[in-house]
Amino acid sequence: AKLHGADVMVTAGSDEKCDKGIENGADHAENYRTGDWMAAAKEFTAKAGLDIIVDHVGADTLPQGVWALAKGVEL
Repeated sequence: AKLHGADVMVTAGSDEKCDKGIENGADHAENYRTGDWMAAAKEFTAKAGLDIIVDHVGADTLPQGVWALAKGVEL
């Protein structure tokens, strides 16, 4: 995504994993266990919402991801 000019936000369940996301090129990382990642996504996108979500965890995080998407994007 970064190679194509995307701004990348990652979420993880620990600060160490968030740090690893930043080390690997993410522009922002949010610990979903200690922070409000949906609010962080709104701030990161200037309230526009996310264009793409890759959720390989599922369960509780997928419905939240749907709400964090920008209007008009495909799921």
